[in-house]
Amino acid sequence: MNVTVTEKVAYLKGLMEGLEVDSTSKEGKLFHAILDTLEEIALSVDENTKVIDDLADAIDAVDEDLSLLEDDYYGEEFDDSDFAELDDEDELYEVTCPECGKTFKVSEDMLDDGETVCPSCGQTLEFDLQIDSPDDDPDKDKPIQF
Repeated sequence: MNVTVTEKVAYLKGLMEGLEVDSTSKEGKLFHAILDTLEEIALSVDENTKVIDDLADAIDAVDEDLSLLEDDYYGEEFDDSDFAELDDEDELYEVTCPECGKTFKVSEDMLDDGETVCPSCGQTLEFDLQIDSPDDDPDKDKPIQF
């Protein structure tokens, strides 16, 4: 059986009343002040516990909704471990979607795949990472004109 802090303070209050502690004596005033403070703390703890429970329920609901969205977007076979491939050491590159203008990061592996999907608008972005070397320049053998 879980006994709340409020119930424990109520027990102490009843115990003090049963002992007939004189509230006019110095010690009695102190005990009453301590119990009043404990009662306020207990009420605050109970209220915070309720708020924390509500937040935990809300987080669980958001987590379930996110899981449904992940299943819809990535498919049923999606698993959080799919992102485990991205080590902290992997270099990330910023990409700006030409469709919606949002900037997001992609890994080198995503660039090597040649395409990725914008997480904001769903537009498929294609990458052509062919780097032109000076040897590929068709104008390299032409004379320089002034």
